[in-house]
Amino acid sequence: MDGTIIKEHIKKYGGHFGNIIKINKLKYILIYFDNENDMMNAVYKSGMEYEIGKGPNYDKVEDFNNFSDRIIEINGNQEPI
Repeated sequence: MDGTIIKEHIKKYGGHFGNIIKINKLKYILIYFDNENDMMNAVYKSGMEYEIGKGPNYDKVEDFNNFSDRIIEINGNQEPI
């Protein structure tokens, strides 16, 4: 099963298989890339596929706005640091 998943990811993102790392019962695939450009393309492609269909996360935006308001309250109408 792991071999199939690894082959799919290598085919999808390019690079070379390095190792499988297990952290807190989750498995991660370590992939080596030939250059920085290939790595950045894989990161971008992976992020775009993960985010498609989710839409904006309004909860995170609201949390950020609440945090910014709290900093302004603490600093007394000054710009946040």
